[in-house]
Amino acid sequence: MIDNIRNPAIMKAKMIQKLFMGLFIGSLFYGLEVDQDGLAGYKGALFYYISELTYSTIFGIQAFMPADFPPLVREYDDRIYPISAYYIAKIFSFLPIFTIDGAILIVSSYFFVGFSNDFATFFRQMLTCMIIEWNVAALGIAVCAMAPSYAIAVTVTGPLLTVFSLTGGLFTNVSEMHGWISWVQYFSWFRYGYESLIVNQFGNEKFDSISCSMFQPNGKKEMMPMELCEESGAAVVQNFSFDSSNFYTNWISMLLLTIVIYIVGYMELVRRVIANR
Repeated sequence: MIDNIRNPAIMKAKMIQKLFMGLFIGSLFYGLEVDQDGLAGYKGALFYYISELTYSTIFGIQAFMPADFPPLVREYDDRIYPISAYYIAKIFSFLPIFTIDGAILIVSSYFFVGFSNDFATFFRQMLTCMIIEWNVAALGIAVCAMAPSYAIAVTVTGPLLTVFSLTGGLFTNVSEMHGWISWVQYFSWFRYGYESLIVNQFGNEKFDSISCSMFQPNGKKEMMPMELCEESGAAVVQNFSFDSSNFYTNWISMLLLTIVIYIVGYMELVRRVIANR
């Protein structure tokens, strides 16, 4: 927290960046209709929320945290403070930044896109995105704790994010993944977060009835064949092979995953500090 007070420019930059991206998302997906074209926009906007919260958070942490390691080793060796004190302080210093900026992203774009006006739906989406960002922040801190340098942290993070995003449900239907690879999705906040966001929005009465109209190559809107049309929010959830009953379970899974990642990161940080004394 003291670091945030001493360096307010970092927090201001994050807030401005999220406000800009929120307004950009709102402008890009402004006024989506409840038809087949609009569905693609809603799905894309929800997945982009996760992507924006993921990449900006994890790389933001990795830009600053690796520089802490040399003084941490020196000050631990001088018995100024224990490793646990540093680790916990680092977690709580990042927590407000990566909670408020996510809230700004949602507030500045949600109603422009045309999501449900229901307050409960809005609140659940806000909280889901916050939990996603906490999960990502945990991974960012843990990777920095494990990696001996910034370059290695970034090199490791890139493939991890690719794997987790590909198993998140947008690019691959979760029920169609082969058994030898499908287990990866259960370590992915993309999977848990996207399912919760989809269920939250498309379980709302706004999407009880969806028009089958869609722009055709001739530039005109025409009705799609019924067998190809997603006529309701329930059909959207079903076509993703998502389950509405998993909504709150996904929150718990992400929070548990966050705790486990923090523990693993701490254990590895202790090993590195002791090895470098």
